[in-house]
Amino acid sequence: MRSSRHTGKLMVFVLCIGLVNIALLLDTVLFSEAYEPSRQRIGNFIEKEITGNRLLSSVLLQNTHGDNSEKILEEELFESDLSPLSLLPHLTSADASSLEPLLFTQRNETRRKIAFCIPVVWRQEAYILETLRSLLSLNNLEEEFRHDVVFIVMFAFIDTAVDSFNTMIEDILGEFRNEIQTGLLEVAAIPSKWYDLEFDAIQPTFNDSPERMQWRTKQNLDYIYLMNYGSRRADYYMQLEDDIKATSRYGRIIFDYIKFKQDRPWFIMQFSTLGAIGRLYRSEDVKYLTYAIALYYRYKPVDWILYSVENSRYCSSYGDLTHCKQDRDLCSVSVSPPLFQHIGKVSSLSGKAQKLRERYFEKTNNKSKRGNPSAKITSTMHHYREFTAQAGYDKEGYMWFIDVKQNDSLTVEFEKPARITRMLIISGVGTAPLDQFGPETKLLMQYRDGKRRNLGQFSNGGDFIAELDGWEISSLQILVTASKERWVNVGYFSIDVALDETHDKCRPK
Repeated sequence: MRSSRHTGKLMVFVLCIGLVNIALLLDTVLFSEAYEPSRQRIGNFIEKEITGNRLLSSVLLQNTHGDNSEKILEEELFESDLSPLSLLPHLTSADASSLEPLLFTQRNETRRKIAFCIPVVWRQEAYILETLRSLLSLNNLEEEFRHDVVFIVMFAFIDTAVDSFNTMIEDILGEFRNEIQTGLLEVAAIPSKWYDLEFDAIQPTFNDSPERMQWRTKQNLDYIYLMNYGSRRADYYMQLEDDIKATSRYGRIIFDYIKFKQDRPWFIMQFSTLGAIGRLYRSEDVKYLTYAIALYYRYKPVDWILYSVENSRYCSSYGDLTHCKQDRDLCSVSVSPPLFQHIGKVSSLSGKAQKLRERYFEKTNNKSKRGNPSAKITSTMHHYREFTAQAGYDKEGYMWFIDVKQNDSLTVEFEKPARITRMLIISGVGTAPLDQFGPETKLLMQYRDGKRRNLGQFSNGGDFIAELDGWEISSLQILVTASKERWVNVGYFSIDVALDETHDKCRPK
C-alpha cells in the first residue's frame, strides 16, 4: 500500500515537471524576443496567401524592415518527444517560419510601459477604424503618455485572401500613417498555419453547436498568439477588442492607477466589466494565462478559462464561493466608472446579435462602493444634481461641483483614524474633461494628534497622487486657493490603507 502511494506521488511529480517544461518551452519557442521575420519570409507569405493583390503586397514590403532571419526556434525542438507545441497538437509538425506573424508595419524595439493589444476578427460589419479613432484621439490619450504605450492590432483571419482583410489593412495604414511612423501603432496578422486544424473534429462541450465550438476555439487560439506576442513588448499588457470606444483621458486614468498601486500586490486591474475588455496584467503574469488557455482551448471559452486561473491561483479548494470571491477581490483592482464601452452590434459569431453594453460607462454606479475608509464628507461647493461629494466618495461615480470659489473646500472626516498609505484623486473625466482642479487646489491632512501637513496640489492634468507614511490620520481637506471659471467633476477618489498579512497571497513573486 505504502509503495503504491509512493509510486503515485512520483508519477504526479513527473507529470508536473513535464507540464512546466512544456510551458517554458512554449514561452521561449513561439515568441522569442529575438525573433523578427525577414523580408524574404514575408514576401513568400504574401505570395502564398494573398497572391493577386499587388497593391497590398507592395505596401507590406515597404512597411517591413530589417534582415534578421533568425528562426523562432531550432528545428529539432519540433521533432523531439517533448515538443513545446504538444499543447497545440495541430502545430507539432509545423515549420518555425510558418508561425511567424505577418508584419504590415515596422516593429519598434523600444520597450514600452503598456501594450494595448487588439485582435481583429472577421465580421459582417467592421468597427476597427472607429475603435482606433477613439483610442488614439489626443482627447483620450494625451501627448504625455503616447511615448510610453504601443497599440498592437493583430488580424486574426483564418482566410487572409478575403477582400475585407485587404481593405481594412489599407484603410488603417492610410488613416493612421503618423501613429505608425512614431511607433505608437503596429499592425500584424496571425499566420493561417496557426489555425491549421480540423475544427469540426473537436468534441463539443457544454452542448455548444459546432459553429460556436469553432468560434470559441479560434478565439482561444487568437488569445494565445496575441498574448505571447504583446506581452513581450511592454511591462504591462491590456486586452481590448476591435469594437469598443474609450472614455476621455482614459490613458491618464490607467497610468494613475498603475502608479497608485505600484507597491501593492495585485494580479489584475479591471477597467471594464465586459468579458476580457480592459483587463490589465503585468506582462510577467500573462504567461500563466497563455499556458492555461493552451491547455483548455478545446474545452472552455476563454473568459471561463481566465476566470478559472484566478480561482485556481487564489481560492482554496475547501472554501466556499463567498470566501473565494473575497480572496479574488484582494488580488484585483476594479476601477469604476469603466473606461471602455462596447459598440459592436454584429458579433463575429454568425447569426448572433451583440447586445452587451457597459451599463455604468461614464455614469455613477450607486450599487457599488469604492472601498474607501468610512468617512463623513462635507463641502462648501455646491453640487450638480445628485453628484454629491458624499456619493462620489462612497460610490463608484462622480462628484460634480458648480461655481467653485476661492477658499472653497471639501473635508473628509474619518469615522475612526485611518492608516493611509496612498491616495488618488482624478478630476476632469468622463463627459467633462475640462472640468478639473489644477495647481490652485491643494490637499491638507490632519494627524490623529492634531498636527497638519500640506500634501501638495493637483497637477495641470487635474490629478493628485500622494504617498503617505501610514500614520493614523483623522481628516483630509481639499482647499481651493483661486476661483475656477469652470465647474469641477471628480470621477475617481481612492484611498489605500496599510495592508495586513491577508494580502501576501497575491504579492508578485
